[in-house]
Amino acid sequence: MRNGGELRLLRKAKKLTQEGLANIVGVSRNTVYDWERDAYSPEGENLIKLAKALNVSASYLMGETDDPTPKTRLSEKIEPQETFHEKIIRNGKEYSADDIAKNPKSELPVEEKSNVRFGTKFIEIPLLTMATAASCGAGNGLYGVIPESTENIFVEASTFACLDDTRKPFAMPIEGDSMIGAGLEEGANAVINPAEEVTNGDAALICYDGNWLIKWVIYNPDGSVDLKPANPNYSPMHIESAYASDPSWFRIIGKVVATVKKGFPKRAF
Repeated sequence: MRNGGELRLLRKAKKLTQEGLANIVGVSRNTVYDWERDAYSPEGENLIKLAKALNVSASYLMGETDDPTPKTRLSEKIEPQETFHEKIIRNGKEYSADDIAKNPKSELPVEEKSNVRFGTKFIEIPLLTMATAASCGAGNGLYGVIPESTENIFVEASTFACLDDTRKPFAMPIEGDSMIGAGLEEGANAVINPAEEVTNGDAALICYDGNWLIKWVIYNPDGSVDLKPANPNYSPMHIESAYASDPSWFRIIGKVVATVKKGFPKRAF
């Protein structure tokens, strides 16, 4: 990881104050101050946002390369989702409005007419690679891994209760079977929306001590959090309030709102 002095030089080169950089990344000024004095290093989503704000690649900030040129990462590949795509689904195959205009509804075979949905809106979101699969198990040790996407998928717009340009949705593969009872099966792709509030009983993507997990989230009155599996063969994880309140140890990345071609995830209650 680049040291704090180098981060300070990169910030000043962009003519940004610590507070200005903090506002762009979405953290406090004290957090930027701590990065620059090497108290701790940015990671996960903060690392990606910091790299974008400084116009360098996350790999450069991590010291993996001396080339600062930004590479195509999740934060850059997610842009196409802003445009709604009109699609028509006919027997499981997607057609554009132009395709259907060239083949009027009256000319469609009778057996296909009942399967045509006109005006269904989709948004395009990035699908992360298997290198960043979310564990529905004991964790996958993704500390310091930079999320990358090599392909996009279409998801119905109605899947999302809200959208936020600064916290955009994405999909990622699922590993393990601890959430199989919630419709989150290994091999499916979980659709994550960081913009939606995670309430008691919701399934969410969690980052805890460098591990990415999908579990039901249970908030306790004392500030602690329980991460509950759907599969009774697994035990719940209890996160003490001291750790649950420390974003360097515990973060809720986003709500799991659907699984691609596997239906919607169930709630704990």
